Parts: sequence; C-alpha cells; structure tokens
Amino acid sequence: MDMLLRAVVFVLAVLLLAPAQAAVKVALLIGNAAYADSASALRNPPNDVAALRSVLEAADFEVTVVENAGRAAMSRALSEFSETAAQAEIGLIYYSGHGIEMNGENFLMPVDATLESDVDVEYETVALGKLVDALSGVKKFKLVLVDACRDNPLFSKMKRP
Repeated sequence: MDMLLRAVVFVLAVLLLAPAQAAVKVALLIGNAAYADSASALRNPPNDVAALRSVLEAADFEVTVVENAGRAAMSRALSEFSETAAQAEIGLIYYSGHGIEMNGENFLMPVDATLESDVDVEYETVALGKLVDALSGVKKFKLVLVDACRDNPLFSKMKRP
C-alpha cells in the first residue's frame, strides 16, 4: 500500500472510529484496473480497495465495492449508492483508477472508455461531480477520495476537433 493511502487510512481511522459509533455509515469503493486497452491496465486499485474496505468495515461502515466497472456500471453504482447515502450520517466514496482533466473539469475513466476524441470524454467517462452529487443526501460528514492516475492512456489515440 502506498504512503498516501496509508495516511488516508490513518486519518479515516482517527476521524471515523471514535465518534458516531451508532451512526449509519456508508461507503462506495470503486477500483478500476482492467482497462479494455491493455496498455492502460493498473496494478494497485484492487489492493487499495481491499485495504480501505477492511478499515471501513472495522469502523462499522456498510461498504459497497465495484471493481473494473464500465460507464453503465459506474453510473448505476452511483445511483444506487445515492439512495443508500440519503439515509446515512456519514458517507464516503473512494475511486481508484485512471482520471483525466478536460477544460478544467475532472473525469474518471470507466474500464470500457474508448475516447477517440475530446467530445467522447463527456459521454464515455464519469464526471467527478457525480461522486459529490451521490453524497448530497448524507446528513453529517461527506468525503470523496480520488486516487487517480492522471495520465490519459488514450491521449495519443484521441483526435482533437
């Protein structure tokens, strides 16, 4: 587990284990590693998701894990989690995988993204804001953690309009 993730796990343990023992706590962990373009494959997301899941479950979180999700599966998971999170005092979403920035907005890459041009980004990825939106119903504490590899592995194949 890399140093950043260790620090995050420590901070979460300190912040979330002690207070709100009876609170409803929910987490959605998304780990994308097996991208359709094999040159884009990542090694760490499954390990990072497993480590964080262990810590959160020990802190009495209801944890949902989604691995190697395409865009439809990511969107569905966020939609379902949004309903669950509306009943929670504490909500957390963690994403590990590829992420890109386009025109000042951040996007998370599903494993099935093809991105042949800049236009495709909006339609084949998930905007970071959608993760924030999924936590809108959480009553007390909301946290989005993004552990994204920010190089666009498909950049060389993309056409710019």
